[in-house]
Amino acid sequence: MEHAAPHRVVITSAALVSPAGHFTGSGINTFTPRLNPCTLFPCGEGNPQIPGKPVTGFDLSDTIGRNKNRRYLHRGAELAAGAALNCLRDSALTEEEKADCSLAVGSGPFLEDEPGDYSKRKALWLLHRLPNTTASFISVTAGLQGESLTVGTACAASLQAIGTAFRMIRSGSWTRALSGGGDSRLSEPAMNSYYRAGALYSRNDRGETYAPLASAPCGFVPGEGAAFFMLEQREAAISRGATILAEITGFGASADSWNMTAPAPDGIPQRKAVDAAIRDAGLSPSDIDRISTHGTGTPLNDAMEASHIRSLFNIDPVVNNSPDQKPKIVAHKRLLGHLASACGAAELALELSRWQQQEKSSKETLLIENFGFGGQNAAMILRSAGGCAE
Repeated sequence: MEHAAPHRVVITSAALVSPAGHFTGSGINTFTPRLNPCTLFPCGEGNPQIPGKPVTGFDLSDTIGRNKNRRYLHRGAELAAGAALNCLRDSALTEEEKADCSLAVGSGPFLEDEPGDYSKRKALWLLHRLPNTTASFISVTAGLQGESLTVGTACAASLQAIGTAFRMIRSGSWTRALSGGGDSRLSEPAMNSYYRAGALYSRNDRGETYAPLASAPCGFVPGEGAAFFMLEQREAAISRGATILAEITGFGASADSWNMTAPAPDGIPQRKAVDAAIRDAGLSPSDIDRISTHGTGTPLNDAMEASHIRSLFNIDPVVNNSPDQKPKIVAHKRLLGHLASACGAAELALELSRWQQQEKSSKETLLIENFGFGGQNAAMILRSAGGCAE
C-alpha cells in the first residue's frame, strides 16, 4: 500500500505580545523589537526585589470586548488569548475554515495568589488551574472545532506545541492549526519559586547587563508574553491566496532522564533533539545559517548549550561573536526575558519579523531550540519565505 507524500507546512500569519513590543497582521513587516528597562518585582517577604520584563500596552478587551469567561483567565492565559485571537483574525479564514481549524497551545501552570478562604474565590476557580483553560477559551471565543491540544512541557511547551501541529499537518491529519503559547511568571509566588531555586538574575543592576551566552552567566530575568501562528498545508495556503511567512521543515524532541530542574551537563540528550530536527528536515549541520538559542543566562543551561553547539557545529557559541560566523548565534531572552512556556513561540516571532524585513528572495535556514525543567527538549528547523517556492 502506497503512502501519500507528506505535506509541506507553512506559516501564514503571526501575532506577538511581548516586553519587546507587539505586532499582528501586516505589523510584522515593520516591527522593531526594543530593549526596555526591567521593572522590580517582589518575590516574598524578606527577600530582595527582582528585575523582570513586563508587557505594557496590552488589554485583552481591545481584542474581545466584554466576555464573561475572561474571569477564569490568569495573566499568562490572557496574553495567550490576545495573541491567538489576533493571529486568527488576521489569517482571514472563512467561517468554514475556522470551524475545521485545530489548536495546539503551550501553557504554563497557575502561579498567582488566591484567597485562602474558598468562599471568596470565583465560583469556578478550578478553571484557573486546569491546563486546558487557555485552549478552551480560545476555541470557544473563536469557534474553532478541530482538535484541541494543550502541551505543558515547561520552557519547551510552545515550541513543542508548534512542532506537534507541524507533524499533524504534514501527515495530513490536520489541514491547518492555530498554534503558539503564552505565559507570565511575574507574580510574587512565581518569583519566589524561582528565587528559592537560585535561578534568578543575581546582579545588583536591575537586569541592565543581562546577556545570555555573551557574558558570565548570572541567572535569568523572568518575563511574560505570548505568540501565535497559523500553520497550514502549503497547497491549502496557496489555494486561498495566503501570504507565506516561512516554512517549517523539521522538528525533534527528547528527554534528558537526568534531573527535575538541571539539564544534562554533557548536552547529549539536548543534541538528540537537535539532531532529530535536522535529520527530519533532510539537512546536515552545515546547512544551518542561524541558531535561536534557549540562552537563559543561567550557569547550567549556558554551559550545556555551549557544549552541544560546540560539538555539533564546531564553533565557539558566543552571541554575535563574528559577522562571518556560521551559524550565527542569537539569544532573544535579552530582549524578552525568560517567558517560560511561551519563550519558543515569542523567539520564533522575532525571527519571522526579521525575515519579513529582508529581501523577499533571501534564503536562510533557522534552528530554534528550547529546553525545559524536567529535561524537556525541543528543536525546530525553518526556512525563510525566499526558499519556500522551491
